[in-house]
Formats: sequence, structure tokens, C-alpha cells
Amino acid sequence: MNVLITGATGFIGRHVVSAFSSSFPQSVIYAGCRRPAGFDMQGVKNVVPVHHDIWDEGHDITFAKPYDVIIHLSWPLIHKYNDVIHLDEVLSAQKRFVDQALDSSKNITIAGTCFEYGLQEGKLTEDLKPRPVTAYGSAKDELRKYIFNELKAQVKWLRIFYVYGEGQSEFSIIPQLEKAIAEKNQYFNMSPGQQVRDYIRVEDLAKMIVELAVKTNVNGVFNCCSNNPVTLENFIKNYLYKNHPQSEIMLNLGFFSYNTLEPLEFWGDNSKLIKAISSTHEIE
Repeated sequence: MNVLITGATGFIGRHVVSAFSSSFPQSVIYAGCRRPAGFDMQGVKNVVPVHHDIWDEGHDITFAKPYDVIIHLSWPLIHKYNDVIHLDEVLSAQKRFVDQALDSSKNITIAGTCFEYGLQEGKLTEDLKPRPVTAYGSAKDELRKYIFNELKAQVKWLRIFYVYGEGQSEFSIIPQLEKAIAEKNQYFNMSPGQQVRDYIRVEDLAKMIVELAVKTNVNGVFNCCSNNPVTLENFIKNYLYKNHPQSEIMLNLGFFSYNTLEPLEFWGDNSKLIKAISSTHEIE
């Protein structure tokens, strides 16, 4: 099985490459990255780095061969989620890539985002109408509509919720907490912490993505989440209890205001995903 995974050097991408290699050791995994010469998967044997840059117009190297599976994760500037560059520049580059990917494989999985749901609250299911309020969420939603409505393509679209784990961006809350602990800070400044979110370990997410990507009989939109709502305060306290039980750092709740571009309480329903990955039809 020949597999292309774009964004292979990213936070989620590295874990997906590792999970695919572990589940399908006889496959050849082409790890799409901007600088293949410097790519290191730390001992994973069945990985071949291949040049992939979402800004390239031709992608001649990326699609030099057909693939049995494509998992498209790359999307630049995610931490700047309300920057208009997502709509003005990134979206057109993504459409160009998808056009060429559809010529290279019949089995494509693409990363979406829970930001497509906008400010809708409660347990979110895939049949809800997207109402994005950020540039990043809007661009993802426009790409989804382009694929399903204009191209009439059959792909797997993954609405990924809040992910944490090794290799996460320094802008995310857990790396910031780890930094505060390392610097022996007395307090960790954060919001009031009562927002309800859906957090999933990156290793668990990677396994979900791989299990779904190899299925040949399912397409459509899928929530990738834990289906386990928790307040941010409790999430942080649980993380400290499990990973830093001796830490004396105190949470300075209310130092920051709530983010007005996110709902106060929302989490995902992953029942559609669980049903899909339990099906028996997959690539050999």
C-alpha cells in the first residue's frame, strides 16, 4: 500500500505517520514535507520523505506516483486562526492541491476543524449547519463545500477538536503550562476556566485517523474527538495530577477573559466515526 501523508512534520502529522507505520508495517509511507532532506522519523523504517509545499502550483514531485491512500493534514498558520490569509491565499492553494490529489487517489482523507461549527453550543453532530466565525474555520468550511458541492467528490472530512500531546505548538495551553512549571512560576495565568471543551490525546487522534483512512466504504464528515466534555479548569488540574503531582503551581483563574470567538460550552459527538471505523471494508 502506497500512502501519502501531508503535513508529516507537523504536530498531528508526525503521530499519524507513526500510527500508520505501526498498523501497516508493509506499507510505504510517503511523508510530505517542505524540507525532505531534514526529515527524521526517529527509526520508523517504512517512511520515504517526499517534497510537499501547499504553495506549489504543480505538485509534480508530490504526485509523481499514484497513492492508495492520501491523508491531507497540511494547513499553514493555524495559530493565526482569524487572519484573513486563510481565505485570501491559503484556500485557493488548498483547492489546487485537492484538484490534483483527486487525480492521484480514490481514497482521500482531509483534516477539517471544529471551528467550522462557530459559536454553536452543546454536543455537536456532523449534521449541524456550519456557522464559522473565524477566518480559519471559514476557509476550512469553504474547502469542504468546494469538495462536496462543486466537485461532488467522495472523501472523508475530519472535524478535529482540541488535541494535546507531544510536539504541540508553543502557543497551546499545555506547552505554556509546562513552560511555567519549568520556570518554577508560582502561578499559571489563565481564563476563568469554566469553558467546556472536548480534548483528545494526539496518539488517540492519530489512531482514529489511520483506522478511518483505510476504509473504502465510508465517506463524508466525521467528528474526531473524545465525546468527553470537561471544563478547562478540570482538564488542567487532571493534567497536573497525572503529569506533575509534585508541582505546587497554582492556577490564577480569571487573569484572561474568555475568547469571544469560541462558544462557552461545546464538545463533539463521535458516534458516526466509531461506527465507521468498526466497518470491515478496508484496503488490503
